[in-house]
Amino acid sequence: RAALALMPKSAPMYSNLGSAYFADEKYADGLVAFQKAYDLDPAVFNDSSMLQVSEPLPASLRAQQDYSIARLFAQSGKTDRALAYLRRALNEGFGDRRKIFGDQSLASVRATPEFAQLMDEEHPH
Repeated sequence: RAALALMPKSAPMYSNLGSAYFADEKYADGLVAFQKAYDLDPAVFNDSSMLQVSEPLPASLRAQQDYSIARLFAQSGKTDRALAYLRRALNEGFGDRRKIFGDQSLASVRATPEFAQLMDEEHPH
């Protein structure tokens, strides 16, 4: 928050704040910070951002964080990025399929063949 006082329009700083909230299991606050970061700079979640601090989160928290980022990308129509983050969330152990299939922000992503393929890879029939 101190960094944001100095750089209030810094997408990486909002992303860092979001990661800190996720580390504290404050998911709603983390999502708000991630949304602000994304609104300031849609490229903020690219792996090449120099100002982002990589928060060492346990896999379960990283899964929640990646799921939230997938939702942001889905809401902005960036299906490929949404699928990439959804894959990351699943790989980290996000297993709430009911949430994935019921989340309205993921509706456009669920309509793609790539989503069906991802779900089949994660839980083959």
